[in-house]
Amino acid sequence: MALTPQSRLREVIVEVLESSNGDGVRSNILQRMAIIMNDESTAEDLGRVRTRPHEAKWQNRASYERAPTICEGLLQRCDDRVWALVE
Repeated sequence: MALTPQSRLREVIVEVLESSNGDGVRSNILQRMAIIMNDESTAEDLGRVRTRPHEAKWQNRASYERAPTICEGLLQRCDDRVWALVE
């Protein structure tokens, strides 16, 4: 099975942030994303990252999606643990 597209991860990141007053701690954002994506996650998404065995592939990929989202002006550049929408 294929991985969930990066564009979908981005949509869910923004959705979660919009529903949580525009910002949140990375771990909380990923927990809320897991609930939303539960039915659409593939077996590949749920696999573990070799270099970060405590983290599912989709979580790692969501974290990497943050950087281009910042470059495009959707998220603020701040501490890696805090994700926040641009006002």
